[in-house]
Order: sequence, then C-alpha cells, then structure tokens
Amino acid sequence: MLLAKLLDKKILAIIRTMLDDDFFHIQQIAEKSGVPASTTFRLVNKLAKQGILKVKTIGKFKLYTLTEKDEIKKMLGGTK
Repeated sequence: MLLAKLLDKKILAIIRTMLDDDFFHIQQIAEKSGVPASTTFRLVNKLAKQGILKVKTIGKFKLYTLTEKDEIKKMLGGTK
C-alpha cells in the first residue's frame, strides 16, 4: 500500500503492533514492535500529539490506543 511505503518503518511497526489490541503500555509497544524503548517513547508521543493515538492515564501509568483503528487498517490494506 502507498501509505505503508510513505511511513517510517519504525512508525509503521508501532502502528501495526497497535492494531492487535485496544490499549498498550509503552513497554509493550516497544517489545511487540521490535522498536527500541526510547525510540518508541519518542514516536508514540509524536503520534499522540498528532491525534493518531489516544492516551488513557490510570494512576501513574499511561496506556495508548489508536484513535481510528478501522480507518488505519483500511489505509494499510488490512494486513500486518
């Protein structure tokens, strides 16, 4: 898909990882995507600021989810 070709490989890995479930802790995203934790932290915050991810705070923990999961699946061709 064209969108997949345009996105940075690490951002794409993070987004594809997040298609699997509803909410993720930053460490889960890093582990499942294979992107280093510090890079994941930076990119997840960037995606949240752009409105691509939604942040849910529970106590001191932040959990992240895709805002438009179905739309993103369509744009990526619905495959992993």
